[in-house]
Amino acid sequence: GIDGPVLLHGEPGVAPVEVAREIHARSSRRALPCVALTALQPHEAIARELDAGTEQRRSTAELVAGGTLIIEHGEALPAKLQRRLAVQLETGLLAPRDDRSPPLGARVLFCTGVSPHDPEASRQLAPALLRRFEGRDLEIPPLRERLAVFPELVEATLTALGHSGRISPAAQTFLRSRPWPGNLVQ
Repeated sequence: GIDGPVLLHGEPGVAPVEVAREIHARSSRRALPCVALTALQPHEAIARELDAGTEQRRSTAELVAGGTLIIEHGEALPAKLQRRLAVQLETGLLAPRDDRSPPLGARVLFCTGVSPHDPEASRQLAPALLRRFEGRDLEIPPLRERLAVFPELVEATLTALGHSGRISPAAQTFLRSRPWPGNLVQ
């Protein structure tokens, strides 16, 4: 399997971070840290987490070294940070212009609602970053296209919500008949 960076994409509500966590759990890195950062936080904060840290404070990217770094809502990263991430992925260094830079070390799973195959993708994702993910993207199908795994999804959701037990076959049939426009969020 691929152990490098992967761009996960799909329509809203397909839960790319959950898919990314499952990828980590099934990878050779599963015993190492897995941390998700949202690009919806202030730009300065996400920049600090993706850069090399300081003597007083290590960044998230440093702390997860060897493990998996999940970036959620990647299209919300400013273009400057997207380009910086592309350079980090290319060089394998957190601070590519610093000869004392710590290595990136983490596998990056970049989650976005933007398909890299969309001709308009370069409006939301930096071309340099898109190039780093060429041939390494995974489209997460909407719920209405993966009804075969619906029972497992329902059980996992109930467990995550703190409920035990199963739902009846009639309830499953009813849920399968719904269009699910909001996917798992719905």
